[in-house]
Amino acid sequence: MKQEEGFVLKLDGDTALVQVGRHESCESCGACAAAEGPQTVVAENPISAKPGQHVRFTMHEEGFVKAAFIIFVMPLILAAVGAFCGWRIAYIWEANMTIGAVIGSCIMFVAGWAGVKKYDSETGRRHGMKPVITEIVA
Repeated sequence: MKQEEGFVLKLDGDTALVQVGRHESCESCGACAAAEGPQTVVAENPISAKPGQHVRFTMHEEGFVKAAFIIFVMPLILAAVGAFCGWRIAYIWEANMTIGAVIGSCIMFVAGWAGVKKYDSETGRRHGMKPVITEIVA
């Protein structure tokens, strides 16, 4: 498990919005390079930390590789499949194959992006996947 630290910004039931700074692994990833400054995460709050407190929380690492694959690779694979299918359909219909490939690629990329959004919302609701506040540092 990976441990991080941050400050509790606000509470929402038994979860807390925690502000964390960017660290070495965030900088090397580059996935959200446009996002500057501190980031926020929604963490389970079993120890009843209050807003303004400095806390330590743990994150499960086993889901990171699977999530990274789903978020970054699946839409591209689906776009390639869509390009091939669009090209093939255009060939059968004797239409412009380049336009067919582009349309098929766009359709499947959007479908992949929608799938990623659905996966993200379902994963966020699972208790085992959320970060968990483990202690109050200060």
